Amino acid sequence: MAKTNKLIVTMKSALQDKYKNDFNFVEDQLKQIISNDKMQRGLTTLLIYLDDATQMKSLGAKPVTTKTSLSQYKASIDQLCNSQMPDYLMIFGAIDIVPHQRLINPLFGADDDDRYAPSDLPYACDAAYSTDISKFIAPTRVVGRLADINGKADKLYVQTVIRNSIKAKTLSADAYGKNYFGITAKVWNGSTTKSLNSVFGNHTQLLTVPTNGPTYTAAQLNALSHFINCHGSPADPTYYGQQGSSYPKALESTSLSGKILPNTIVAAECCYGAQLYKPSGSILPIVNTYFREGAIAMVGSSTIAYGPADDNDQADYICQYFFNYLIGGASIGRAMLEARHKYILNHGPDLSPTDLKTIAQFNLMGDPSVSPVQSNKLMPSMSKAKGAIPHTDNSRIERRKFLISKGNSLKSYVNTLKKGNKSGRVAKHIEEVLEPLKMKSNNGHVFHIKENKTNAKLFQKTAMNEAKFHVFSEKGKHVHEHRLVTIKEINGVVVHVKEYVRR
Repeated sequence: MAKTNKLIVTMKSALQDKYKNDFNFVEDQLKQIISNDKMQRGLTTLLIYLDDATQMKSLGAKPVTTKTSLSQYKASIDQLCNSQMPDYLMIFGAIDIVPHQRLINPLFGADDDDRYAPSDLPYACDAAYSTDISKFIAPTRVVGRLADINGKADKLYVQTVIRNSIKAKTLSADAYGKNYFGITAKVWNGSTTKSLNSVFGNHTQLLTVPTNGPTYTAAQLNALSHFINCHGSPADPTYYGQQGSSYPKALESTSLSGKILPNTIVAAECCYGAQLYKPSGSILPIVNTYFREGAIAMVGSSTIAYGPADDNDQADYICQYFFNYLIGGASIGRAMLEARHKYILNHGPDLSPTDLKTIAQFNLMGDPSVSPVQSNKLMPSMSKAKGAIPHTDNSRIERRKFLISKGNSLKSYVNTLKKGNKSGRVAKHIEEVLEPLKMKSNNGHVFHIKENKTNAKLFQKTAMNEAKFHVFSEKGKHVHEHRLVTIKEINGVVVHVKEYVRR
């Protein structure tokens, strides 16, 4: 029996309740993915209904019997991945079909309005169900979500997004690395300039808001790479720019119609940039509109995201890393996994509360097996073979082994974080750091770092055993006027200071 390369997981009863008489049509569209995977990508793909008891039992997994039980979704998917060991896991449907996992936001309260960070990250990890983000710092699975419209049964939308994914082409790196559509809130011009230089080697095509937006020409939007660093709001089909206290519209869902090319890839740093909310009328969320118009992948946040105004961190890096790996030849799913690995490695072993939220909140939309860029790592005999299928790359077996080992190694690398009490009166050395930043010291929280067993033994010898983060926040009159300062100290010595703003 051929190895199963890819799993498509969804909920049959949820699809039937949503699409009613059109369920068979939707199922037929999903079966077309299976056929295309076999014929064009050399992949053996299974469509699995998580609530089908007979099918799940045959695959060594328990079904989801309670649609509201997040722990059941997590356990069922874990069991499937353990029994089938797929190279790709594709979740089909918006969060009304297969929900995000709800991870507790460590910043919630005075520092942040989001109680949870809705996330697909746990599905990429073999750790057991939990609401603690720090339990999911060792991702090993290549995961993506091909979403329909939350709360809306649009069979033609399903047909369109699946067709766009099936017809996705494997192009040269230049197709994504030379031309791009880049927009930024004007106040973040310095930050976005650094991001574009990192990904594309220049920032000559960067558009600032104001004065650009919210509509753009087809020539501007026809680039296959879209990199967006603007403000976003919950359940809002618009991204916003900023200059001073003015927040003009930067990009609207409706402005994308008829101007997005097939094979487009999007990375959006915006708060709620890829939130799968229920549209109240005919105007779809930006993420759904991008896919309806031709996009095949989008990385974006489900909640409030952060990054510096003039430097790079948090949202900047996760989006940069994704694009860098993708242009390097990774499938969109592997690009996201490697982006998560790189973020955790570069920010660890002590991940701040903003780091943890960033890792959780940025999700990948799209079929994870799609490879938009031709890899230069194909075996010579395959790359030269007549009629070779680009995706049929035997080195994928070695890459998966490497990525699983790399992900698992993070378990003994990253320390955990525990939120303490409100800071109250802070020490003089903390006050001295806050003063030039014009940040008040009476609204902070302390997060204590607990070293894992491996690190604890080492740090006992080096006396580096009292590390913690202080987080201070300030909110203005406008919803987007929100900044954070994180201060890390080890044994009473400040070693790191970073200021972030709400994206």
